[in-house]
Amino acid sequence: MTTNDLPASLRAAATPIVIVGHVDHGKSTLIGRLLYDTDSLQDGKLAQIVESSRKRGLTVEWSFLLDSLQIERDQGVTVDSTRIPFHLAAVSS
Repeated sequence: MTTNDLPASLRAAATPIVIVGHVDHGKSTLIGRLLYDTDSLQDGKLAQIVESSRKRGLTVEWSFLLDSLQIERDQGVTVDSTRIPFHLAAVSS
């Protein structure tokens, strides 16, 4: 999904956020948590990462939301990066 795919009312307010940092500094964890906090998860996705985290003896690992490959979870590193939209509530003044 790109900004052009959004309805006109949202397109004007869409602001890209870029998250950068060194390897293993928590970028995927931050993005995963933002997806959860903004209620931008697909149905069943939270249950998937809770189960995947439980199998590894971890608390909820938010970075698993970005991992599409099993090897990413196994090695604890996000390999495939992608664009993932999430929506914040509009702030009224």
